Amino acid sequence: MKLMPNINFSQQELTERVFTEMYSHGGEAYICLSDNPNTLFKIFFNPQTGEIVEMSDNKFKKITALYQKNIAGSVKPLSTISMDGRLVGYEMSYDQNDMPLNCLGMDRKDSIDILKRTKEILQNFDAKDITYGDVKDNKILVNIKTSEIKFCDMDNIRLGQYPIDLMGVDLRKYYEKRGTIDGATDAYMHNLMSLKQLKFPSNYTFYSGIILMFEQGRFPSKFKLAAQPIFESMINPEEFTGEYAIQHIKR
Repeated sequence: MKLMPNINFSQQELTERVFTEMYSHGGEAYICLSDNPNTLFKIFFNPQTGEIVEMSDNKFKKITALYQKNIAGSVKPLSTISMDGRLVGYEMSYDQNDMPLNCLGMDRKDSIDILKRTKEILQNFDAKDITYGDVKDNKILVNIKTSEIKFCDMDNIRLGQYPIDLMGVDLRKYYEKRGTIDGATDAYMHNLMSLKQLKFPSNYTFYSGIILMFEQGRFPSKFKLAAQPIFESMINPEEFTGEYAIQHIKR
């Protein structure tokens, strides 16, 4: 078993880095530039106070497992990060040519290609007992030079016995109705992302808006008939077939 390296900062050093080298931030972590152009630091914080906090044991178990597994199609954890001896984050792989899928203006053909390839990555995750969960186009990176696809935010997945830490609104609705995060979760969320990418029913659709269209009996026309039962089953997550719809897209 490979030992995961650790980078230790003092509180002053890490606080200064957060303020001077901020790259972005989400609901639970700051993303900062590192001294290496090919990596970023993810530092966890208290969303109420902004204070740097210790990484949960659940996240630590997942990133150390991912470090051992080296899963294709994902951003890689490389080192843990400590502040005065407390684990507060981790270093991850980074490529400056990676762009979030939601920032790329693609034509229909390219969108379909990306959606089919992301389906394959999610199916590979499932084969390794991983559920990504919150499948969204802002969490998928596409390299503008190589076209390689990576999922980011990998500390928030379900990996074996270790659950998802933070659920977005749409994933939470699915979970509350189905009662579990299971093998069908990624297919359900990917179907919603696919329809959003393919602009059904309009350019700026929320996932809830897609389900509303289904409830009203309105379904996308550019899919083969085999997709219809899949879309109908998505109205009630407990009845979802667990199938990916993108395989039934019309060219």
